[in-house]
Amino acid sequence: MGGTREWYSLEVQARWRWVLQLRTAPAASRLSLAPASAEGGPVVAHLVRHPASTGCAIESAQVVVERGVEGWDLRYELRGDIAALELPVARLDPLRLWEHTCFELFAREPGATRYVEWNFSPTLQQSRFVFSRYRERVEVSDTGAATMVFERGARLLTLRVSAPLALSSSTRIGLCVVVRERSGATSYWALAHGGERPDFHAPEAFRQLGALGRS
Repeated sequence: MGGTREWYSLEVQARWRWVLQLRTAPAASRLSLAPASAEGGPVVAHLVRHPASTGCAIESAQVVVERGVEGWDLRYELRGDIAALELPVARLDPLRLWEHTCFELFAREPGATRYVEWNFSPTLQQSRFVFSRYRERVEVSDTGAATMVFERGARLLTLRVSAPLALSSSTRIGLCVVVRERSGATSYWALAHGGERPDFHAPEAFRQLGALGRS
């Protein structure tokens, strides 16, 4: 692969690997899953680009999720015209990472209204928010325990996250990406969308972890 690459050190250990592939989709709001093998191997999930998105620099993306004994290792990958992206370098307001290119994870236990949001930035900053119910924030932290590594090439942007997340197969999760472009355009990715405006907090954006890959 051509282009300059920037590396930050990270050791990743895992037991299971799932591959969730994001590709530019039309205005559909359903989640399309294609199991890679009958033996429970990698899972390929085609996720939805919100129809209100204006950015088109990213042609495809994928998130590799490796679940270990003490948590999760996630690798977000964006493929396309990486030079067209607005990637922050200087330190940002840690509570507003989502206003820039940002990689996100949401988690909520079944039957609960409480949920948690994690934001991961190419600046290697991170934030964690706890909500008692839909968008009612009760706790904020910008000193998370996740370890991150950022790699940038001409056609590939990768953000690796290794975090001690206590999630079970019944946990409902949301995998989301906000992509800002130098032109001012933005694209929004999530497992699903339920409204005319992008909303990663909406119940429709969550899916049961253990159900990913089932027909």
